[in-house]
Amino acid sequence: MLLPQARPRGPDSRLAGTGRPGRGSKGRALLDATPRAADTGRAMSQENVEVVRRVYDAWNAGDMTALRDLCDPDVVMHHPEGWPEPGPSVGREAVLRQWEQLRDAWTGDTLEPVTDFIAADHRVVVRDAWRGTGQGPEADMEFTRVITLHERKIIDIDIFWDHAEALEAAGLSG
Repeated sequence: MLLPQARPRGPDSRLAGTGRPGRGSKGRALLDATPRAADTGRAMSQENVEVVRRVYDAWNAGDMTALRDLCDPDVVMHHPEGWPEPGPSVGREAVLRQWEQLRDAWTGDTLEPVTDFIAADHRVVVRDAWRGTGQGPEADMEFTRVITLHERKIIDIDIFWDHAEALEAAGLSG
């Protein structure tokens, strides 16, 4: 089954003036050439990956409170074309409603990464497999998320059916 690809999006205004590129930027922000700045950048990227890893733990444990705590109050989730609900979902409560609707549609579901986590400045890119079972036909989807973080909170989630498109949006394509 072929799934539609997501539409491109504009820059994220919360990152304006921070020296970090917005969504869709083709390049990465350059770090200061000093080893200390590079170490700080790597540490921040690793912290962001750890936050995203906690999303899987919370989702698979059914812990919606933990998911809520990982998101900034102003988080925005951009749905890909063909997503069951129109988007974007704006604000933590709207994002949580989307997730709860997805969870409520099946008696059991899992979310698992199917690629390595790719840390790119303030973003983490990961391909996911989501499976729902129990009520009606089973659901099995793969999609890639570009998750943008600020101060260890998720501020933006871009969902793409096409992994290459997600990498390009994160500035990781050649």
